[in-house]
Amino acid sequence: ASHLFVVTISGTDRKEKGQPAEFARMIRPLGQGNFDVYGVIEKLEAVGFTGPVGLLCYGLKGDPEVHLRESMATWKSYCTRLAAE
Repeated sequence: ASHLFVVTISGTDRKEKGQPAEFARMIRPLGQGNFDVYGVIEKLEAVGFTGPVGLLCYGLKGDPEVHLRESMATWKSYCTRLAAE
């Protein structure tokens, strides 16, 4: 944690072995995709990271307001889960 200044997150899919990376599946609204972003947040909490966490939204198609609303709802649910553990 002492070596981290900032962390950026987004929803994303795991890259399947042998499959090419697809940009449209790499950066998604938080909460979408099959990669366990919450698990990363748990690890950051466990090592004492207290820096800023940014939301990566580059290249998302569709309504930015909808993406932000969905991502913020997911972020709030992550915070609630962390507080309960």
